[in-house]
Amino acid sequence: RSLLPPSVPLFHEKCLVHFEKPFNQTVSIVLAFYNEAPPLLMRTLTTIVHRTLPRYLTEVIVIDDGSEVDISEEVMEYSKTQRIPVKWVRNDYNIGIARSRMKGIEMALGDTIALLDSHMEVADLWLEPLL
Repeated sequence: RSLLPPSVPLFHEKCLVHFEKPFNQTVSIVLAFYNEAPPLLMRTLTTIVHRTLPRYLTEVIVIDDGSEVDISEEVMEYSKTQRIPVKWVRNDYNIGIARSRMKGIEMALGDTIALLDSHMEVADLWLEPLL
């Protein structure tokens, strides 16, 4: 549930009919970051997996844009415990968020690509309105 009071609906009633029929699309999520704190990145990964229906989620592509500290082992171990389908890429040097995201887009296998920030949480049913 969001931070909104319970009296405020999460979706407009006309949008709810779209949730009754299943979507046949899969999604690749691309997260690019630079010098992100591991707990924030892990929290983002956790909310993605726990709030995205498995039939949609093909993979999460995580791109470290040449951070000063390599956190790949820590995050990959965590993602294994959470059964998160993660592909990890580490740039040798900082090339910027746009180029890093393009790298992720080129790797993506899903029908749809979602570009998310690495320090955010997704809400329940966040993906369906986008599909």
